[in-house]
Amino acid sequence: MLSISNLVVEEEIKNSFSIRFLEDKKYEQKSTYRLVYNRILLIESGTGEIIIDDQIFQISSSQLFLAAKGQFISFNAQTKFTAYELSFGDCFWERTPSSANNCKAVLFNNASANQTIPLNHQDNIEFISIFKSLWYEYQKEEYINQLDALAAYLKIIMIKIANVSEFSSQEFLRLYFAFSLERIINQFIVKMRI
Repeated sequence: MLSISNLVVEEEIKNSFSIRFLEDKKYEQKSTYRLVYNRILLIESGTGEIIIDDQIFQISSSQLFLAAKGQFISFNAQTKFTAYELSFGDCFWERTPSSANNCKAVLFNNASANQTIPLNHQDNIEFISIFKSLWYEYQKEEYINQLDALAAYLKIIMIKIANVSEFSSQEFLRLYFAFSLERIINQFIVKMRI
């Protein structure tokens, strides 16, 4: 059962987007967050446990964790890891091209189906490279269209995650086309009202 005795309020993120590199991040005590933003953790190395809602997952290297806004996330005491932590809100996601919306929907609308994704060696190397590039870009002095560049990286990450997740090809295609059809119908309805 989820305990909220140590519930921590997540702080607002500028522009609804953030990426951090957490080196040897250690949790001395369990703290629980109710997420305001969608979260992707790319674990490079570590030990311990992450709890998302009521599900407990072991932390190990070469692993992705996905948590959707509204979910509860915590780390058991003595958990320690090195990871990239990517957080984004829906208003930031709207900056990405619509062609990536289905990947986000498949991965985050039913987040419990994709909470953890183990990565093979090659996928892990590719993800670390992309996350590192995104992190460097995020740390640069702000410039015109920087948010668009960050959104482009996020689109790439989402598409790659959707393609390495443990969905069967048929299940992924079924969900992908269902969300595509829903989007087309909604656009048609909006146009008919005009």
